[in-house]
Amino acid sequence: MKLLEVNNLKSGYGKSTVIDDITFYVDKGECISIIGPNGAGKTTLFNTISGFVNYSGEIKFENKLLGSMKPFEIARLGISHCPEGRHILPQYNVLGNLTAGVLNTKNDYKIMDFCFSVFPILKERLRQKANTLSGGEQQMLAIARSLMTSPKFLMLDEPSMGLAPIVKKQIFSAIGEIRLKTTVLIVEQDASMIMPISDRIYVLEHGKITFHGTPEEITQNNELKKAYLGVE
Repeated sequence: MKLLEVNNLKSGYGKSTVIDDITFYVDKGECISIIGPNGAGKTTLFNTISGFVNYSGEIKFENKLLGSMKPFEIARLGISHCPEGRHILPQYNVLGNLTAGVLNTKNDYKIMDFCFSVFPILKERLRQKANTLSGGEQQMLAIARSLMTSPKFLMLDEPSMGLAPIVKKQIFSAIGEIRLKTTVLIVEQDASMIMPISDRIYVLEHGKITFHGTPEEITQNNELKKAYLGVE
């Protein structure tokens, strides 16, 4: 079942077209990754889906057209966007970040327990201010905040950006567990990280999708393997 459908999408800023007529889909329960170079339009794509960028074409979630919806209405459908750059509340502690904007229901505590199961360090840092956490811990907190709404569809924009290799592995190990709970769409530059957890991969270059296939098909394509995995 298609959870997200994007058809003939064009978007950008002012007169500048960034996303140039792309079509793709995400099935319920899938983990889909989008890779591509800097400036390819990956972040613009996520901002467009979330309702922050005007577009032409069609975006459907659970067969509902999103075109006339505001960002908060799109979020209420069950779409959670964890943006690039670790958007957290720096002066709040970890607990405050997790509970901001959610109701104190039994379900919220279950979700929080799940967050602590995939990011145990957050439980240890519960009363610590977010701006005193390490970069990796802040990224874990940003992802955990996105999970607190119990999303049907989680979008992760560059979750490993600026992190040490060992922390990247921790983040993507957690995403491997998260994807068992919800549908995930990831934008990521480090293709080696997304290969083990992705069902399918799209390559976005210059605002256009230039490849779509499984991780295995990426490894069988010498040009893509060299460009994105650094393998000759």
